[in-house]
Amino acid sequence: MPTDPENQLNLAEVFQASPKKEPDIQTGLAEPVKPKIDITAKQRAELDRLAALDAKKRDFTAAVLAARQPKVPVNVVQPVAPRILEQTRLEMEAGRAAVAKAEAAKPQSRPQPQQDPGVTPVFRPADYVPNMNKGNVGGRTL
Repeated sequence: MPTDPENQLNLAEVFQASPKKEPDIQTGLAEPVKPKIDITAKQRAELDRLAALDAKKRDFTAAVLAARQPKVPVNVVQPVAPRILEQTRLEMEAGRAAVAKAEAAKPQSRPQPQQDPGVTPVFRPADYVPNMNKGNVGGRTL
């Protein structure tokens, strides 16, 4: 969009405030100074257009950021039906009874002989039965 140099908007000039007055000695307050700005209709339209574009940019950025972090729905756990709870309880009782029955039916094992902790079992060569075929390959001895 071509712009005329004479109508080109210089924001620094538009918003430049006039010099402030010295504060009043008795009240300590300075008289508020309102800058006198002469803005043409074209300049006002350009300011409005820039403000609208800036608002659109802010809205778009907010929408993009909101879309990047979607709200996760809360998972509500449904209550278990009373019949299912009762069936589960019955099955668990039956399992406990079966384990108790199996424990009672298990044969009693012999108690292991108590060994002195300082005694190490001894290897006796007479107890060892060697492999008779060791080293015997295809009828010949290696």
